[in-house]
Amino acid sequence: MTSPHADQLRARALALRNQARNLDDAKLLSLHLRAGIDVWIGPTATVFLHDLSTAAHHVRTAAQDLREAARSLEQQAMAADSAALVGSRAGGAF
Repeated sequence: MTSPHADQLRARALALRNQARNLDDAKLLSLHLRAGIDVWIGPTATVFLHDLSTAAHHVRTAAQDLREAARSLEQQAMAADSAALVGSRAGGAF
């Protein structure tokens, strides 16, 4: 038996996973492949590549955080389903 609250939690978890997938597909994550020495050299290029690497790390971390939040919501949904099942059994015992 699923509860409406658990269904909402699962829907939120799905939305978070979709956002994480969008971040995984961000062009920023592959931009460094197009920024080699044959394209641009010098101190400004070096700083740019460092900043790009930092930003990509933050994007990957955010995607992972979204997946962890989705897992947490799914666990909460399972707990809500269990509580709803226990409540329905207790309600039917009277």
